[in-house]
Amino acid sequence: MTSHDAPSTRHRLGHPVVDADGHLVESLPVLIETIRKVGGSQVADRFGGSSKTFASRSDTPGAKVAREGVTPVQGDPIEHWWALPTNTLDRATGFLPKLLHERLDELGIDFSILYSSVGLACVGSPDDALRRAASRAVNLYLAEQLDGLGDRLTAAAVIPTHTPEEAIEELEYAVGALGFRVAMFNSFVERPTAPGARRSHYVDGLALDSPYDYDPLWRRCVELGVAVTVHASSQGIGLRQSSSRYMFNHIGNFAASSEAFAKAVFFGGVLKRFPTLHFGFLECGVGWGVQLLSDLIDRWVKRGWRNIEGLDPNRVDAGRWDALMLEYGGDTFRDANVRRAT
Repeated sequence: MTSHDAPSTRHRLGHPVVDADGHLVESLPVLIETIRKVGGSQVADRFGGSSKTFASRSDTPGAKVAREGVTPVQGDPIEHWWALPTNTLDRATGFLPKLLHERLDELGIDFSILYSSVGLACVGSPDDALRRAASRAVNLYLAEQLDGLGDRLTAAAVIPTHTPEEAIEELEYAVGALGFRVAMFNSFVERPTAPGARRSHYVDGLALDSPYDYDPLWRRCVELGVAVTVHASSQGIGLRQSSSRYMFNHIGNFAASSEAFAKAVFFGGVLKRFPTLHFGFLECGVGWGVQLLSDLIDRWVKRGWRNIEGLDPNRVDAGRWDALMLEYGGDTFRDANVRRAT
């Protein structure tokens, strides 16, 4: 559908059209100066080289690998590249909320919730000072850019979650001082494993098996009336670590991280302890929730509560087992030790 078709399509609908995941693209020079004011020059300078994906017209290492045939470093996930449109008006609309606000009718949208682009990199940074200063700076940037446009636009504050305390601090500032009504939480944290573990890092899904208790954060969300919406990238993690194909790492990455968090929330009992807390999972696809629900029901029917007792190996009839092994297994199962171990 083109922008010319959108108004007529919107007119035929009997309900408002809400864009639940619009994206605002931050100007890196402006954002870096905001980080400098919040966290100092050293932090701002470290951030300056950490996220070139959304730079307006600069090239990236990823683009050079793909376009010029540069040999990628094996095992080093390729960076994002060329993520923005080249239609000048559309590209500018992503950077300028006032322009987007002006074009909403043309686009057939009644209201849009804007999520940060650079913020996706900020909330996941392992650098404590950079993560916290950059997240605060993004929220200041968003609040300034959206000022006066709240009748049809709102932005989601970015909330780092390496600890419950830092998340609560930023959430309270975003809601109380800056007036945000929506928040985007980092749904997992890569943490170093204990000495002697088989792997160097693991993914902490916050709500299950975490070294931190995140219940105070969920409780504060309920008190502030803020839903937990998650939009975290899993590119470069696990099975998304191609050094030469950006799209290999990109496809399904948001759904994968959201699935991990949703399962952690479910199995960690968060829904039971906080029944009024709402969740939102961004960029997962229409079939994602249905598949996850079906999987949970399937496991419950097979293994949930007393159903697991049906899989207890002590329920196997040992005499009948031996008879079947001997009758149909031949010499392979003639040894009693083999039958017991099978």
